[in-house]
Amino acid sequence: KTIRLFAWFMHKVFKQIYEQVVIKEAILKLKSYEDRNDGPIVLMPTHRSYIDFIILSYIFFGYGIKCPHIAAAEGFLNMAIIHVLLRKSGAFFIKRDQQENRVLYKAIMAEYVTKLLVDKSHLEFFVEGTRSRVGKMLEPKYGMLSMVIDAVMTKKIPNAYLVPITINYEKVL
Repeated sequence: KTIRLFAWFMHKVFKQIYEQVVIKEAILKLKSYEDRNDGPIVLMPTHRSYIDFIILSYIFFGYGIKCPHIAAAEGFLNMAIIHVLLRKSGAFFIKRDQQENRVLYKAIMAEYVTKLLVDKSHLEFFVEGTRSRVGKMLEPKYGMLSMVIDAVMTKKIPNAYLVPITINYEKVL
């Protein structure tokens, strides 16, 4: 219900703020991977705007593809109703600078991510870790990616489709 509400709202917002949203036909390949059912789809988009994580769920919803679980920064927990909507839409919140109990936190997070993958849930995280404020790619963070690779290498999941995605907000010349 929440994703359907989000889709309706985002459709209205996108019509107001964007000239057009162009989606490459490669999205149809993702649908065929999902239909094969031999591993989760792991989305790794660039992170330029706060809308990045919402736009992918919106597109997946529109194309009838299962919406991904999204790794979001714990800073969203401080936003009044936003964190509730995000959580109901599949977001889970991660602590970036967990100093105390770091080993325990990483182990619990790795188990949670592995459980999502074993349940064939799609996953979305930003390899850059945070939003780029200058429009250039940031140095990658490998924590979430290593959790996915570990799940494949230890045979907890048979396969994973890693999908790098770029989201651009500039006009194409």
